[in-house]
Amino acid sequence: MSEMRFSICHATARPDGWQESYRAWLSQATQPSQVEYILAVDRDGPFEGYEFPEGVRVVWNEARHCVVDAYNAAASVAQGTVLILGADDMFPCPKWDRELRKLIRDPQADFVIQVSSGIAQHDNRGLMALEIFSRARYERLGYAFWPEYESMYPDDDFSEHARQDGVVIDGRHLLFPHRHSCNESDWDEVSRLENDPERYRRGFEVLRRRRRDRFGDGPCETRTSIALCLPGKSFSKDWVANYTQVLIELLLAGYDPCPLFGYGSNVFATRASFALELHHAPLPLDYVLWVDDDNPIQPHHVEQLLRDFQEHPDADLIAGWYWVEPNRIERKWFPACGALDLQKPELGIRPYHWQEIKDAAAESRLLPLGYVGFGCCLMRYQLLVDAGENPFVPIVHPDLRWGMAAEDMSFCARAMERGAKLYVDPRVHVPHLKLMEIPDPPPDLAMAAARGESGDGGHPMLSRIKQVFKPGHRANSQKQGVNV
Repeated sequence: MSEMRFSICHATARPDGWQESYRAWLSQATQPSQVEYILAVDRDGPFEGYEFPEGVRVVWNEARHCVVDAYNAAASVAQGTVLILGADDMFPCPKWDRELRKLIRDPQADFVIQVSSGIAQHDNRGLMALEIFSRARYERLGYAFWPEYESMYPDDDFSEHARQDGVVIDGRHLLFPHRHSCNESDWDEVSRLENDPERYRRGFEVLRRRRRDRFGDGPCETRTSIALCLPGKSFSKDWVANYTQVLIELLLAGYDPCPLFGYGSNVFATRASFALELHHAPLPLDYVLWVDDDNPIQPHHVEQLLRDFQEHPDADLIAGWYWVEPNRIERKWFPACGALDLQKPELGIRPYHWQEIKDAAAESRLLPLGYVGFGCCLMRYQLLVDAGENPFVPIVHPDLRWGMAAEDMSFCARAMERGAKLYVDPRVHVPHLKLMEIPDPPPDLAMAAARGESGDGGHPMLSRIKQVFKPGHRANSQKQGVNV
């Protein structure tokens, strides 16, 4: 281990801004003789005629004037076993080389070490606070940062690629301070250029393509990844059994499922937390599946939705459907899906009729959606990314039933405004445990039977409903329900 060498690849455009970091890396090392310091600067930049101190290896960046090219130029000549991409505002922890050596079992392996930066918004996103990686990884990839980037999003690419490959060593107990100013008024011209909005746009387009292509690496390209968002508080035994089977079937079918559980009764907050987490997903995702704690879906439900996306590549969201209980005024069951008129201030909401769903199911035909409940809802990951970090904030209007739209309806309304295409598959009918599941006959007759009115015609299902669903009784009080 004592022979392990480190190469600090420091890209800078500031003649007076790099020395403090340089001195810190060498002074805090326990074996400074095993540290190679490489400074990458532009050929015709402010360093022309500059006198560099002895011991610093200078690499002139001959390509574009951007930090990514400078880092790649420095990494291409590095001789160390471990490479570290330094910067003017990045500083080491005390005895950093000894601490990193403790984490590395095989110096010749392909690895990346994740440390902390002290900036919560970066560390919580799962980004590498500092790019620390092995020579083996550099030689396998052929670059430090993917060369299409300029200054924005190469660290996202670096971090997500490392997680995809499963090569991350956890060193987050080590703090390598990032003294970056979050106040734009304190930025100099270099910072303003690197943070130019156009660079953000171009960088994100590269990242989006790279995610879709699985960063260009082998067998991972063939695996479809699905985030399973499971908000709720009371998960029944039926729900757990069905979910477990769904997870097993996805794995056996070659998918890469990523479950996210959110324990809480406030679905607004739980969905918002999922959206924020998924917006900065550390791994590339293809789909996001939403399942509520009172909708016990089964493998064939998910299989059908995945087939729907293959047959309808234009679709952004395809969902199953379920019955929604009536409130005290309405005496009729209705599906949790329908049309939505965005031109009306109260969001002209019209649930689909039972006959419409029945006819479409018989024809194996998807129905275009304006809104849908998220009890079994599959969407493309990109739809959630494009929606931003707060897509479930309820739309408020006094004409709406509760003064505001539900979180899932609000998401659908915003997606429609952006031109997204939403569908429901009438064949994917999922149970709803917080009420009595009534798949057939039409729900208005079922409700009449539940009220004890005549007209059941001796139908055994309606007779059963009459027995268990009496006036004033709520079968959903504990979300256990009665399946008939």
